[in-house]
Amino acid sequence: MTQGRPRATPLPVVLLLPVLGDARLMKRRALLERAGASTVSLGFERETGVVEGWPPRVERLGLVEEGRLLRRLGPYLRALPRIRRELRHARAVMAFGSDLGLLAWLAGRGLPAPPPLVVEVADVREPLLRSGPSGWVLRWLERFVLRRARCVVTTSPEFAESWFVEQQGLQPSQLMVIENKLMQPLGGPLSPAPFTARGEGRLRIGWHGLLRCRRSLELLRELVTRWPDRFEVHVRGVACPPVITEAELETTPGFRWEGPYRSPEDLAELMEPIDLCWAAHLHGKSNALWARATRGYEALHFARPVVLQEGTPDARRFEEWDVGLRLDLRRRDDCLARLGALEPSMLRSWQRRMSVLPRFLGLHSSEHEEILNRIG
Repeated sequence: MTQGRPRATPLPVVLLLPVLGDARLMKRRALLERAGASTVSLGFERETGVVEGWPPRVERLGLVEEGRLLRRLGPYLRALPRIRRELRHARAVMAFGSDLGLLAWLAGRGLPAPPPLVVEVADVREPLLRSGPSGWVLRWLERFVLRRARCVVTTSPEFAESWFVEQQGLQPSQLMVIENKLMQPLGGPLSPAPFTARGEGRLRIGWHGLLRCRRSLELLRELVTRWPDRFEVHVRGVACPPVITEAELETTPGFRWEGPYRSPEDLAELMEPIDLCWAAHLHGKSNALWARATRGYEALHFARPVVLQEGTPDARRFEEWDVGLRLDLRRRDDCLARLGALEPSMLRSWQRRMSVLPRFLGLHSSEHEEILNRIG
């Protein structure tokens, strides 16, 4: 599927990033630039997932702690003057996360012409789902900032309808769904990596992306401990402490931890050695109900059989194609039994079905041109 024609005059857009090195955020920036945006990226650092010189063209705003919203207030407030200076010259600001959406809105207060705000919310964090006063306050703050946004981007139709319309009361016309699909590189088509399901040797499972599902870590660790001669796990991406730390990934026997990666530049290299793509996750109630994993689209494009969490939108979508396993990560023994029963012939059968599916199902088209049209 082809992408739309870029704008004749670049649109200056400030991007406010919650973490450095996340391949999904860098892909979003690249696609906006390809669509005709001229971007300035401001981002907060975390203690993990840091690679010297990567990502390029991002000004660091300070270090924030993982999973501790209140302790981020200091770095956020100190960053306000710097963000405000950039907004004076921007035609739009795009913030990733409701908290950074509020920060961007505050930075624009008092400017003669505050730029329109776009907020992307890829998932709903568990604190917003709490039933007590803290949950109510966080939901109110999210509604406050999202109702002041020109456009709210989310990553699945399920999130848009079930959370933003039904729970937060947004108008459907304000929402835009951009699924976590793949970006074609500028040099030509994103070529699928060759697939060779072997009859001998270890079965290679690929687990990559934003690594924050504790159940997946524990299950995969048990798998390679129980059958060290049959399985190995290739791990790349960004660990999310305190749930998962880089130290755990580096020291687990049977794991090959290779750090962050770039998308789409590193995807073919990342997918080539693996036999099975791990796209199952249970790291939050809302994600299990509504999310569509980036890894599902990557498995689809590169024709890799896939492991998915039962009951998720991904599992329902892939079920008709019969191209992998659907597991319930809450049933550990059942998961281990089904993974232990895998045979090369099963992988070859799944891969044949996967290889005849249209590649464009996993690729972006003109979504990013539409974002710029809404704000510019």
